[in-house]
Amino acid sequence: MAVFWSVFIILFLFLNVNAKYVDTCYEGTDYWSGKKSGNKRTCDPETKYCYILMGSSATSRTSGRGCAPDYIDTYCEKYRSNPSSATEFCFSIRTFDINAYFFILLTCILISICQCKNNNFDPETIARKSVYNAVERVRNKITTTPSTSTSDSRNDRTIIRTMSVIEAKSAEGRVVILFCDIDCEKERQKIPIWIREFNANNDIPSHDAIGYHFHRRRTRFGYHNVDTLLDKNPIILIYFIADKTFVFDEDVKSQTEFNDFLMSLEKQPIQKPQSSEDLDEFISAAMECDISQKYILKIHSFKDCYDELWNNLVRSFHNSNNNITFVELRRPLTPEETVIVQQRLPMLRRECQILAVLQNGGYQEIVDSMFLKELNKKISNWSNENCSNPQPHAIKMPLTEIQLDYLREELYINGIVTNPTYIIVGLIGGIAVIALAISIFWGLNGSSFVTK
Repeated sequence: MAVFWSVFIILFLFLNVNAKYVDTCYEGTDYWSGKKSGNKRTCDPETKYCYILMGSSATSRTSGRGCAPDYIDTYCEKYRSNPSSATEFCFSIRTFDINAYFFILLTCILISICQCKNNNFDPETIARKSVYNAVERVRNKITTTPSTSTSDSRNDRTIIRTMSVIEAKSAEGRVVILFCDIDCEKERQKIPIWIREFNANNDIPSHDAIGYHFHRRRTRFGYHNVDTLLDKNPIILIYFIADKTFVFDEDVKSQTEFNDFLMSLEKQPIQKPQSSEDLDEFISAAMECDISQKYILKIHSFKDCYDELWNNLVRSFHNSNNNITFVELRRPLTPEETVIVQQRLPMLRRECQILAVLQNGGYQEIVDSMFLKELNKKISNWSNENCSNPQPHAIKMPLTEIQLDYLREELYINGIVTNPTYIIVGLIGGIAVIALAISIFWGLNGSSFVTK
């Protein structure tokens, strides 16, 4: 689009240079709008060529608007006293004229570049399916009616409602469900207040806050082992995330113990390399032939492409496997970190956000669209069995210091070549030279006309 407008404006400039000259003038012309007024008359020779050289206004070369008396009087007065100074006056107006179009052209180009300057990275997060129609999904999940001594459809709707809350809120977030086999009025009042205070005290944003729901069991619930737990204790609390359940086994009347339980689930050990050496060590550890260890590498930008599900993904692995290490890198990466990632994990996409699993000398990037629980299953099920022939991609050997220095400098040079700032400077300089050449050409043309 920028190229189209550039060509259009340049053609417009050149086509207007050869505008037809007229001999008929008006007695008056508005200074700004160029609107003609007064009676028509035939321009005298001096007025005519003043009109041809200058146009009808300071920012227009279009003929037919009249004689522009304000400009013509000034020009002709200078011409009568000194033809040379009059020519310079005309040249300065023409220069101002071309500069106006130059700035229009420059504005179009800058807007186009600003719209495209962030296209080096895809700011989209890993594609997620929006949570939709949770009730229908639960209805499909419930294939048999839980055993009950009474036939009451209202009870079934209560179960469907609770299961829908679990499905919707834990699909990409987390929720605490209070299950009671009795009325438990005090707990129903206190637990939501505790959760709300925990969210506020730990600066958890509202869009990622821990949810809450209450379920009073009147018939057998039938899912997530709730019935077995309620048979032992009439009041239970369960933390749901990504279809995983974590049961609160302490005293439900103790806010301190409940907060400790939530804190153990919220604060997960995420390794954040402090230097390129730390990053290199993590990748080298994943390169070793040890199928029991798995590394999850996350690269994203807090500003441009932050993955809000990253922390919940880590939480979903709580106590499930102690041999999973989560490594997080935040952009902008240092040149050394960029080189290490690109050279040792060359098959990763050059996107703003990256999620990869490393194990036993191999790695795989996860780019599929999925819910958090599906992502948890995919990571859990993926395994590189063969260390000697890693699949689908093999981790490359560490770089030597000389290789790292050379590739870092090469990355720096490539950054200069592709930097939009330098491209804009070069483009502006080129257009400015062309504009200056056109201005000089018009000035010389006007000067030769005056000489004749």
